[in-house]
Amino acid sequence: MKKISEFSIFACFLILFLLRDSIDHFLISYLKEPNLDANIQIKNQNLENQLRQLEETLKINTLDEKSLVSKILYRDIFSLKEEITILKGTEDGLKENMAVLQDDKLIGTITQLEKHQSKVKLLTSQKNTLSIKLNNHYGILSKIENDYWIDDFDKHVKVKEGDLIYTSGLTEIPANILVGEVITLEKDELGLIQKIKIKLLADFENISYVTLLGKDNHS
Repeated sequence: MKKISEFSIFACFLILFLLRDSIDHFLISYLKEPNLDANIQIKNQNLENQLRQLEETLKINTLDEKSLVSKILYRDIFSLKEEITILKGTEDGLKENMAVLQDDKLIGTITQLEKHQSKVKLLTSQKNTLSIKLNNHYGILSKIENDYWIDDFDKHVKVKEGDLIYTSGLTEIPANILVGEVITLEKDELGLIQKIKIKLLADFENISYVTLLGKDNHS
């Protein structure tokens, strides 16, 4: 009986040895491939998003022959809401305070310039202000903590939720670039505006390509 038992164990090991390739293939097929497929799907989705942004950016760029398109070079995970670095600089004609757009929406302005790259200060950065226009009246868009509000605005102007806000053109940034929309109105007992809360319309989580505009090269 002992010899039969030893022979059975030996036979089992021999079978496992001969079938090792099939077992490895099984484990790869059922354990690894779903993860690989998921990673491939994520990469494909990211590429599709980048392609869509590039197509939209180039579409905007055709409206103004002097505007520039740039790919994002770098984005620090510790300052996602503060700035991005792009692959254009002074050698490409960039200047400080040029407007930076995603599709047709403002996302920030050029701040630091080098020959072949520049930093963009995002609208989502802390202590950022912007001169805006709402229903042909002017104000200042400010970020307070994580919300965006319009200050110095005529309290008697008619404003409703969903109204769009644009750049004013009173600074180095060209006029009439889309910025956001009104989402909340706070009024006093007389019905006069006290606070206007804004939602930015650009997708700051997914920035791949940008358009660059200066006041001197924008009609």
